[in-house]
Amino acid sequence: MVSSSKGKREVLVEHYRKLGTPTANETFDAEFEKEINAWAEANVDISETEDSDSEGFQREFTREEVNKCVAKLKNRKAAGADQSMNEFMKCRGEGMRIMMVMLYNRIWTKRVYT
Repeated sequence: MVSSSKGKREVLVEHYRKLGTPTANETFDAEFEKEINAWAEANVDISETEDSDSEGFQREFTREEVNKCVAKLKNRKAAGADQSMNEFMKCRGEGMRIMMVMLYNRIWTKRVYT
C-alpha cells in the first residue's frame, strides 16, 4: 500500500497517463504535467493539514465517500479520459458504487491501472 503523498501522486499520475493518448504537441503535455503536479502538491498539503487528526490518505476509499462524490456529479456533461458518463455512474445503483469502490481501491493499493 502506498503511504507517502509523493507515492500516491505518482500512482494517480501514472494511472491517468495510461488512460490518455499522447499528443503531437509535447510542449502542451509538459506544461499540463507541471500544472497537474503543482495542483496535486498544493492539494495534498492542504488535505494533510485538514486530516492531521485522521487517517487522511492512509486508508482506502469507502462507499460513503464514493456515494458523496457520485451525488455531486452533474448530468449532461462530456465524458472524461476514461469515457465514463456521469449518468452511467449515477443511475446504476448501489451495485455499481460497490464496484467503483473496489476498482478505486485496487488502483490505489495494488497500482493496477489497466
